[in-house]
Amino acid sequence: MKSGLLIVTALFWLVNFTGCRSAFIHPMNTSQILTDIPYGPHERQRFDLYLPATQEPSPLVLFIHGGGWTTGDKTNQPADADRQRLLRQGIAVASTNYRLTPEHELPIPIEDAARALQFLRLHAGDYHLDPQRVALAGNSAGGCTALYLGCAQDLAQEASDDPVKRQSTRVSAVYASNAQTFLDPDRLSQWIGPGAIAHRMPFLAVGLDSPEALQAAPSAHQRLRQYSAIDHLDAGDPPLYLSFNRPADLPAETADAGIHHPEFGHRMQAKARETGVPCWVQSRQENLQPAEFEDGIDFLIQQLAP
Repeated sequence: MKSGLLIVTALFWLVNFTGCRSAFIHPMNTSQILTDIPYGPHERQRFDLYLPATQEPSPLVLFIHGGGWTTGDKTNQPADADRQRLLRQGIAVASTNYRLTPEHELPIPIEDAARALQFLRLHAGDYHLDPQRVALAGNSAGGCTALYLGCAQDLAQEASDDPVKRQSTRVSAVYASNAQTFLDPDRLSQWIGPGAIAHRMPFLAVGLDSPEALQAAPSAHQRLRQYSAIDHLDAGDPPLYLSFNRPADLPAETADAGIHHPEFGHRMQAKARETGVPCWVQSRQENLQPAEFEDGIDFLIQQLAP
């Protein structure tokens, strides 16, 4: 009876004091799953959190889903096998939603992901997390967001009245798959080809309705360049791991091949070499596999190890 009362008390605390909609505790209390934790008032400002059973505060990987910033859900990433690999190593896993374009133009999807990260840092003690060992990961547009946050200046606003905004956005590592490292049409066309410009992601991100409208809007070009990770990469940024599984042919002819092209990774790696930032590129179609890591999850595990 006493043990049952303790379990009920624990569930009451999780539901009422962590802001989550539901909590599930596995048998023997080996791990905890907290779902739909709100980090803002909008229905899309929610994340799920998977906590390992550890004595010490856990490092954390925050996953940001893909979908061109126009669609997708936190339940899509990471794959269950990848999540379990991280949990077995004592690493907590969060997966966040964010507001979507075109209704919410750039930079709102990025700002939402940053706020989820800051919220987790603010409440690290509540979730038994180590706020100094946090990594970002994402696929496609989620990877684009993760890379930007990893390379941009710290978004913390120390003088803010909002305690969430006072938290740092700097991280220990970034893993991005099939992600974009630049978004402006000039470089998309010059470095990758017409397929990249044809994709909906760049023009919808700035509230336009076609590639042609984007080409004719210089101010939109500047906004897309502003949120391109390659333009923020400099010495002191965290280690990066970029993986790709699309064809490497240039120029890219289709929208999908273009917006997920491994050339995004090669250009980023070249800039990283100039700045001294460790950066690895895995490209399945080019048979490129970094010898140091089995894959991106192994990269995260090694970067977050004590």
